[in-house]
Amino acid sequence: MTMTITRLRAEGMLKELRAMPPVDKGDQQLSKQEAINVLAPEIRAMSKRGYSTEQIASTLTRLGLNISTTTLRNYLQRSKASAKKATKPVANKLAQTGHAEGDVV
Repeated sequence: MTMTITRLRAEGMLKELRAMPPVDKGDQQLSKQEAINVLAPEIRAMSKRGYSTEQIASTLTRLGLNISTTTLRNYLQRSKASAKKATKPVANKLAQTGHAEGDVV
């Protein structure tokens, strides 16, 4: 069964969708990987200060993020890889054109 709507109805929907307020992300549920992505810079700083991955995993577990040392290592690797991917398009654009998008030339 195909459902069709009128253009006027679709435009009304568009108006309603645009009027919706932003979602409050403060209460957003995060997966363990997403939480590690948020915490990764501080976790790496702790490593540089001499904390072992085991100590960091233990601390995170004590603070309410139940995570094993192996999983923490894995998630940190993924976090590092996704951070590199996020900066790669800008680096490629810079290499190709001599400036990044948004640069004033």
